[in-house]
Amino acid sequence: MKNNKHTILIIDDNNSNIQVLANLLSDNHYNVDYALSGLDALDLLSTGKFDLILLDIMMPDMDGFEVCKRINEVEAYNEIPIIFLTARTDVESIKRAFKFGGLDYISKPYNSEELLTRVNTHLELKIIKEELRAVNKGLEVKVLERTAELSIAYENVKQLKRQVEQENISLKEEIALSFNYEDLVYSSKEISDVLTQVEQVSRTNATVLLLGETGTGKELVAKAIHNTSSNKNGSLIRVNCAAIPAELLESELFGHKKGSFTGAIKDRIGKFQLADGGTLFLDEIGEMPLALQPKLLRAIQEEEIEPIGSSEVVKLNLRIIAATNKDIEKEVEAKSFRQDLFFRLNVFPITIPPLRERIEDIPVLVDHFIDKFCKKYNKNIESISKTSLQQMKVYQWPGNVRELENVVERAVITSNQDILVLNEFDETTKGESVKRNYTSLEEIQSNHIIKTLNHTQWKISGNGGAAEYLDIKPSTLRDRMKKFGIARPKK
Repeated sequence: MKNNKHTILIIDDNNSNIQVLANLLSDNHYNVDYALSGLDALDLLSTGKFDLILLDIMMPDMDGFEVCKRINEVEAYNEIPIIFLTARTDVESIKRAFKFGGLDYISKPYNSEELLTRVNTHLELKIIKEELRAVNKGLEVKVLERTAELSIAYENVKQLKRQVEQENISLKEEIALSFNYEDLVYSSKEISDVLTQVEQVSRTNATVLLLGETGTGKELVAKAIHNTSSNKNGSLIRVNCAAIPAELLESELFGHKKGSFTGAIKDRIGKFQLADGGTLFLDEIGEMPLALQPKLLRAIQEEEIEPIGSSEVVKLNLRIIAATNKDIEKEVEAKSFRQDLFFRLNVFPITIPPLRERIEDIPVLVDHFIDKFCKKYNKNIESISKTSLQQMKVYQWPGNVRELENVVERAVITSNQDILVLNEFDETTKGESVKRNYTSLEEIQSNHIIKTLNHTQWKISGNGGAAEYLDIKPSTLRDRMKKFGIARPKK
């Protein structure tokens, strides 16, 4: 839309920002006026007519939220569309912007084409609303004659409303995807079975309990459940119950009202409310303080919360996913975790197996991490040495996939070759062996098979073959090689 009859008011305390916006809008045939503070803007509004307002949030004396609130309190101004322009992209700021009457929200640095499109959209919507009001007045006299015209105007409003709603949905998706999301990388039947369970539970809104050691990928599974469920358009909100001090965790989960305790200088929305319509991921649930567990149980059971210091109950619609690396049933027996809360969380348990129980995943994970870190550090590494890969397959990986990722990242950083060799990994495995003070039977068998195959130059059957030296059938040797992931190194 290019219309020199429209006047736009820019409210920003930064002259440079105003100049850039004014030039852009003037070039597109809009009249432009500006104010350097909220008070100046209110004075201008009382003397002029404006069709749209671009409003900055961070300003001295009176911030954009307060300016928006005061504008909407005046009936003569509350039909003016207000678009917030700000570098702040946290969820709380976005919610406050819409709460105080803003119709849209554009992050700095903004794209000129996007800004003009948003401005055009809201001006068109304003015009159609005004036209609709005029049509309604005429319909008081000729309602039957003008029904078709009203229907067309109404459909236009609905279409524009859907357009604005879709933009807001996209904004919510951006917030939800602010996590670092990676597709699950695997080739094992064990993880395939996990994903089958993910597919089954994603069709429902059932509570899920993810069980597994540290570093096995519980958060990735939680994201997979959320992103394939019916509430995927909502936010996925994660709370690490072990990382938040016990005295702050209740406020973090349920929110609080201003003045409800020392330090509560403003209202706070809790994670439960932020996840409304989406998914709340309670990581390290085994660390939840015992005193807080009854309130958590009630929130999950009743699907409602009561913020600290508030007498109002907030109804919610969200999925709960909890995760722990503890043996939660032992915690229940030890009276450090409530049995009723465990039963409420354990509706659909999914166990993610440790890496040592799915060694088929190691080669594909290594390739994935090599590619990832080569891009990050601008390296050109084609693959990993067969010897290093064999070492990885017999290592126990107490830190699971997270430890594997760290090992590969360190090796990529220090490597100057096309083939990755894990020299540092030797010391890692030695240190871990000393720590464990034992060698598993599988490690002994795997190492002995590899040593024998190297001696026979990887000849398996016949005279002088590895099966003869090991005194087992060639078919048995092949089965064990497959079990331990042993393959002949490529030349």
